[in-house]
Amino acid sequence: MKKKTTRRRKPDRDLEKVYPKGRFIAKLRRLADILEAGRPFLIQIAGERLYIPKTAVVNIEHEREGGWEEVEFQIKWRNEEEAAVAKPRRTSPKGVRRRATSSKTRGSKGR
Repeated sequence: MKKKTTRRRKPDRDLEKVYPKGRFIAKLRRLADILEAGRPFLIQIAGERLYIPKTAVVNIEHEREGGWEEVEFQIKWRNEEEAAVAKPRRTSPKGVRRRATSSKTRGSKGR
């Protein structure tokens, strides 16, 4: 009889990882090539491997606050394994999302 395995729900995570410019450029080039080819993407960020499906939504976000400007290239997807237990999304990833900015990461962006 095959043993049924259950995966633990991954804990919520919100971090920013500062990479040397050369490593960032290499990751961005690889991502662009894979997106263009319509394939899924595997990336490791701060020690965690992430599988990004080819159906992921990409967007660009701009924030301005307290003299700082920020542009984020974002990739969003639904983790189907956790969909049944996950909290509902605040907004759809298909449109422009305007959010109130917070100071939670303002001091730690390597600026």
